[in-house]
Amino acid sequence: MIRSLQHLSRFIALGSLILSNNRLQWIELQHIRHMFILDLRLDGNTILDADPNYRQHVLDCLPRIWMCDGIFVSTAERNQIDEFFTQSSLKLKPVRHKLSRDIFMPTNLKDRATNGLFG
Repeated sequence: MIRSLQHLSRFIALGSLILSNNRLQWIELQHIRHMFILDLRLDGNTILDADPNYRQHVLDCLPRIWMCDGIFVSTAERNQIDEFFTQSSLKLKPVRHKLSRDIFMPTNLKDRATNGLFG
C-alpha cells in the first residue's frame, strides 16, 4: 500500500499515474501538485473517497491533470469548482481547500536568480 508520494515529486509530467486502492491522505497530493498528468486514478483511497466533495477537492489540489478516475476534466468543470469554493466561502460552514493554492515547481537549476542562466 502506498502512503507517500514524495518520491514522485522530481517528475514534471506523467502520462498515467494509477494510485487506486492505497492509503493516501490529502496532504500527500502536495508532492504531485506541480505535475502535468494526463490520466490520474485515485479511486479506492478510503480517506479521499470519504469526502463528499472528492472530485472538487482532487481537481482543486491538482490543477494540471487532464483526466481524473477515467473522466475528462473540462475547462467548464474547473470554472465550476472555482465557483463552488467561492460560494462555499459565503456559507456558515464553508468547504475549505485541502492544500494551499501555491504551487512549487522543483528544478535542477541552481543559483538561477544570482548567476543567470549562463553563469
